[in-house]
Amino acid sequence: MMNAPVSQPAEPKIMKRELSYGEFALSETQRLTFRQGLPGFEHLHRFTVAELTDFSPFSVLLSDEEPEISMMIINARFLKIWESIRIHPREIEPLGAQGLADIDIWVILRTDPATHAFTANVKAPLVVNRKTGQSHQVILDNDDLSVQYPLSEGLI
Repeated sequence: MMNAPVSQPAEPKIMKRELSYGEFALSETQRLTFRQGLPGFEHLHRFTVAELTDFSPFSVLLSDEEPEISMMIINARFLKIWESIRIHPREIEPLGAQGLADIDIWVILRTDPATHAFTANVKAPLVVNRKTGQSHQVILDNDDLSVQYPLSEGLI
């Protein structure tokens, strides 16, 4: 009696990409769709999340429609301020998610040109249905959250 072969999960697609901040090896992890685009990029709807393979837990949000558009991001669960980032159920309903367990929360990073220090926009995270990739950016009603949360405050 022969055993059926066990299927192995597909290896992530590794790609090299020149970004405005250098050339990096990226591992494609998820495709996202923003029906209304992102503020400032309303005309862009399809993106890929690609992990910076040598700089985990950092990732890059790459536009599928305009390859020169990319943003550094990090999953909010890696930030010490994670517990303060509360998403209301009305924010996940349009994404078709059944509950908070079905979503990922990402924040966009930027660097200060003078100090080269990273900050995260924890006030307006990206909310993603991890099963379907449907996504949108929300603005949270919490005065303790900042659009420039310093990563020097620490990662978990």
